[in-house]
Amino acid sequence: MIPVPRLRATAAPALLLLLILTCLPAGASATDGYTAGAGSGPAVFLSDPATGSQYVSGEMIVRFDPARFQSGAAMRAYGDAVHERIGSQVLRDFGPALPGLQLVRLPASLSVADATTAYAGYPGVLYAEPVYRILPVAGSAGLQVAGRSPRQERGGLVPDDPEFPRQWYLRNTGQPGPGGNGTPGADIRAAEAWAVTRGSKDVIAAVMDTGIDDWDPDLAANIWTDPVTGSHGLNVTGGTRDCRTGDPAGHGTEVARILGAVTDNGIGTAGTAPEVRLMALKVFTDGYGDATTTADVIDAIQYAGDHGASVIRIPWITRVASWALEDAIGASPALVVSAAGHRGSDNDAVPRYPASYRLPNLSALPPTDL
Repeated sequence: MIPVPRLRATAAPALLLLLILTCLPAGASATDGYTAGAGSGPAVFLSDPATGSQYVSGEMIVRFDPARFQSGAAMRAYGDAVHERIGSQVLRDFGPALPGLQLVRLPASLSVADATTAYAGYPGVLYAEPVYRILPVAGSAGLQVAGRSPRQERGGLVPDDPEFPRQWYLRNTGQPGPGGNGTPGADIRAAEAWAVTRGSKDVIAAVMDTGIDDWDPDLAANIWTDPVTGSHGLNVTGGTRDCRTGDPAGHGTEVARILGAVTDNGIGTAGTAPEVRLMALKVFTDGYGDATTTADVIDAIQYAGDHGASVIRIPWITRVASWALEDAIGASPALVVSAAGHRGSDNDAVPRYPASYRLPNLSALPPTDL
């Protein structure tokens, strides 16, 4: 097991095209993005035999403790000196939202385990940890597309979306559903909530999953667009960082429909908050063989916060516990809503993340039966 100590208690046309392809506004630094194994080919993952976790070979995340320094400049100078002694190269600085948090490449002669020990020997280091691979727990969201229900007639209910009668979580009348008939009234009282508010176009909700199909007729009117680049979000899959946020897998699109499908438009489903705008944070292609890392997820969280997201929906869980990911969520200006697990899992007995982090801006969303 790799020890991870923590020392605290708890304008030319060509340029325009490049900006659009990279999702970076004018003036942004190339170091604002990260891909695993950047500059050295695809990431190589190693396994920790004690935990089964996978991590990127030759890289790690280090955080220096801002509380130990009188200024940011002093902390940066200290960090530069530590990296020089160890022989590491900074690939990305996640500040200023996460001061002191850096992604580094290690010298070829130094293993991740040995580097963890080396960084822990410096009093100004808060923690040093591997760049973990994020593999969702099977069944957490499954990252499998939910089967589309046969379309029905409106049946006199509030919205005219043909699939609304089957959306028992919005209005449960005892209708048939997965596992049997529902319990009347076991729902979120959506019709009553819509009488008060249907959300707002001022609210941007980011979905961190397999992307979102922005052409979907039940979503197109609610898709967020970056006014600078024209993109609909960020893609960090496959060792890239770009704007290709389409969703061949379908899971992120299904989550987006549940969250913010256009409602009362005579097609498809009803969205829980049908007036919000939807941002795509594509961190998986299918959720099983992806090379997604904690650094990628942190990148996506910061992108969402920097671009005005009020809510980040994370419909998956993982066994990987990361200090850096916890800090990134805690520093986000958004409310982060994470899946809590499925099939009777007990997060107190077997923690799942991000749901098990104890943060004031994190809400763990458990599943419910009919």
